[in-house]
Amino acid sequence: MAPPMYRSALLSCVGIVALSTGADAQSIGRPLAAPNSGWAGAYAGVLAGAGFAGNRWTDVGMSGAGWSNPAGTQYNSTPAGATLGLFAGYNWQALPFVVLGLEADITYNTARGRANVNPFDPTNVTAHSNFAGSLRARVGFAVDRALIYVTSGVALGNPSQRWFQPSGAAWKSDGTQVGFVIGAGVEYMVTPQWVIRAEAMHYDFGSRNAPNITPASSPDSWNTGYLMRARSSQTQARLGAAYRF
Repeated sequence: MAPPMYRSALLSCVGIVALSTGADAQSIGRPLAAPNSGWAGAYAGVLAGAGFAGNRWTDVGMSGAGWSNPAGTQYNSTPAGATLGLFAGYNWQALPFVVLGLEADITYNTARGRANVNPFDPTNVTAHSNFAGSLRARVGFAVDRALIYVTSGVALGNPSQRWFQPSGAAWKSDGTQVGFVIGAGVEYMVTPQWVIRAEAMHYDFGSRNAPNITPASSPDSWNTGYLMRARSSQTQARLGAAYRF
């Protein structure tokens, strides 16, 4: 049997090892918590998801008459497509659990829509969502490694719209339109460098009056004003991953 002094030393070593092992086990099992200032800094990433377009055309007409239907008749199309894009931004830790940010994004939406104007011939209007970009402010609430946020700002887009009639009448609109965007989402800090997110965004580009629609059969009698008003919007549901610098 070991002398009392050696027994005491051995018990002390065993106790220290046990405490150290228990502490290591707890640290291994505990999830990595983001400090209060862990969300501050710059980031950039990629995103992908589904894009849903909202297209509405209103038959404005001339002298109270529409093209094929009464003035005020509306034609709608809500196609779905795929969305791909990039985003980048910067976060500031305003309060222990409040995160403020500024973010920019650019996306491409493949959604294409069509609506028939005249039930008696293939006259139709079509729209393609194309690109949408935004510059937005963000306000988030941090809970450990998660960040729940809302966002809003200025949006730019170039929805492409076409009007076609068998006689040869046509117009197109491809210019850049300014609108607004609102959205909300949640981020999760997988590691101090990598963050994943899920979010939904709604881009609204307002209405645009179509250029003159001039039928080939009687161009002079219809050359004094637009006949259609086109409204464009899109909603995106998307997932993303970002690297924090």
